[in-house]
Amino acid sequence: MLEGFEMSMDEFIDLCIMCGCDYTHSIGGIGPIKAFKLVKDEKNIENILKVVKKSNEDPDKKQKFIIPDAFLYEESRALFKVPDVIRDKAVIEEKLKWEKPDEEALKDFLVNSKGFAENKVESGIKKIVAC
Repeated sequence: MLEGFEMSMDEFIDLCIMCGCDYTHSIGGIGPIKAFKLVKDEKNIENILKVVKKSNEDPDKKQKFIIPDAFLYEESRALFKVPDVIRDKAVIEEKLKWEKPDEEALKDFLVNSKGFAENKVESGIKKIVAC
C-alpha cells in the first residue's frame, strides 16, 4: 500500500485520519480524494491545517472546510502508532469471562435503545444461551 501510494507510514497514517477514523472527527468538506491530494502535497496534517485555514480565509473561495473543535489528530496518530492494547494473553483471559448473558438487559438495550425487532432479538438470545 505504501509503495503504491508512494507514501511513508507517517503520511499514510495522516491519510487514514483525514479520511475518517474511529479516534477523532474528520474535517468537513474533505473526502478521500481531497485528503489523498492534500497528504501528497502537504505531507502531514499540520501543513494541511495551514492550507485549509488559509483557504477558509479566502473570500473568493466558495467551499469552506469545517475543522471540528475535537479534531484530535495528534492523539489519533499516537493510537495508530502505539495502540492501547493488552498483549498479555493471561491478562486478556482474566478480563474475558464468559458468563450467562443478562437476557432482560440485553433485550431492553437492543429493542428499546437500538430499535431491533423483538422477535429477532429473542431468537438471537436463545442461540447465545444455547452456547
